[in-house]
Amino acid sequence: MKIFFTIVAFIYSSYSFAQFRNTTWGMNMESVKRIETAKIVTNFNGDLTYDVNISDFKCKLEYNFAKDGLIEIKYTFTPLIIDRTRPNQTTIWDKTISNIIEKYGPPTTENSKVKTWDLKDFSIKATLDNNRVGEIVEVSYTPPAPSQKDIL
Repeated sequence: MKIFFTIVAFIYSSYSFAQFRNTTWGMNMESVKRIETAKIVTNFNGDLTYDVNISDFKCKLEYNFAKDGLIEIKYTFTPLIIDRTRPNQTTIWDKTISNIIEKYGPPTTENSKVKTWDLKDFSIKATLDNNRVGEIVEVSYTPPAPSQKDIL
């Protein structure tokens, strides 16, 4: 009976420490595949890419791994070149930033094209990038940087 309660406590605690989209940093690829419900687009070079809708905008969701452990979750909103009725990327940028601020508060650092949040369990970096195709909005979630205490 003691073993049963230990197993239940372990399972409960692993879910209570979920960082983002029910994942935890360091989780392996197979575990992420079991949890993620979106449509997978690619499984390339050890990373997973899914099609998702965020706030009524279509985007790519990427899970990036190193040494078989989850190290980054990234949303990429790219313009549709052919569709002239597509939403303006600046609108996507404004809506994305507004949603992040509503959920996590004001950014730790910011300028007109990059905003970052340094939170306890993860960091967020939102960027607005201009290239020859158009503007790309990208939001990256990563584990927090180790402190000097963690390193020593």
